[in-house]
Amino acid sequence: MKNNIITEFINGQSCRAYEALGAVKMENGIRFSTYAPHARKVELCLNGDIIPMECDEQGVWSVERPAKEGDIYQYVITTPTLEKHYRSDPFAVYSEVRPKNASVVYDINSYSWNDQEWLSKRDKCYEKPMNIYEVHFGSWRIKEGKEETDRFYTYEEMIDLLIPYVKEMGYTHIELLPLTEYPYDGSWGYQVSGYFSATSRYGDPRGL
Repeated sequence: MKNNIITEFINGQSCRAYEALGAVKMENGIRFSTYAPHARKVELCLNGDIIPMECDEQGVWSVERPAKEGDIYQYVITTPTLEKHYRSDPFAVYSEVRPKNASVVYDINSYSWNDQEWLSKRDKCYEKPMNIYEVHFGSWRIKEGKEETDRFYTYEEMIDLLIPYVKEMGYTHIELLPLTEYPYDGSWGYQVSGYFSATSRYGDPRGL
């Protein structure tokens, strides 16, 4: 199945490449995989340890290790001209808080959804007015006087601040500016560095 997914990914037809690439939980550990067909060598830097990776015929470098949630990792890419670059995982689901930029092992499948009752009663609202409140999570409200790294509210904290305000003002929906990982606060999330990674500025993926 993995080869089929990679073939779809190479052809630009894949909606499930995350099942084959990134840090995927296996029976005996975590399989780390990245697509780098032109690299001379790729290694895994896991908590500071450098671990060789093997390349298959499709250009995917992989290695399986007994890693755990919270472990820090990057890929060390050696180019054909012998340049060496440390890179975060394009398929990471969690990242270090900026200015650090390594990826973090995280099991998003361990989250237990509990919204079935609400979904079963949800009104599609096709015949009702819609009033959307567009908001940037990190600047709508901040913790005054806090250090730069601690001035943001977490995903959980914002529930009790944003939702009551939106309801009081008569809005029916909330549209959040990008929450994917990005390096520079001033870009408001449009300078994406991790499309599958909920930004760690406001907490972890379970919080979101």
